[in-house]
Amino acid sequence: MKRNSFRNLLRTLAGSGIIAACLCSCGPRHNTLTEAEIADGWQLLFDGKTLDQWKDFNGDSLTQPWHVVDGCIQAAGDGSDLSGYIVTKKQYENFILDWDWKLSPGGNSGMLYHVVENPYFKVPYVTGPE
Repeated sequence: MKRNSFRNLLRTLAGSGIIAACLCSCGPRHNTLTEAEIADGWQLLFDGKTLDQWKDFNGDSLTQPWHVVDGCIQAAGDGSDLSGYIVTKKQYENFILDWDWKLSPGGNSGMLYHVVENPYFKVPYVTGPE
């Protein structure tokens, strides 16, 4: 390969790398709202750092094995059918939910909505669809 051709190739690759890095860093940020979304009434249910907006199903606080890992809500994996369900502290009647799903192979998880909290109901899936 001629020296000039090699230099041109390096410039092209370097330029492509810079463009790719800029595109990646300019993508949407997770767990944030734009000013327009805030003005439209959108609310964050998870800030990527804390579980302050969440509690145990039929509980007052969050005591189950849920925690934050790399900006994601994650369970320790030691829940059972009667434990490990979390709900938002605030109730919502009409909503649009926008979220990213990340589940390991073999994982078992889901999102229930319109759940009714009442001690009569021991698990949320008897009242809310998944």
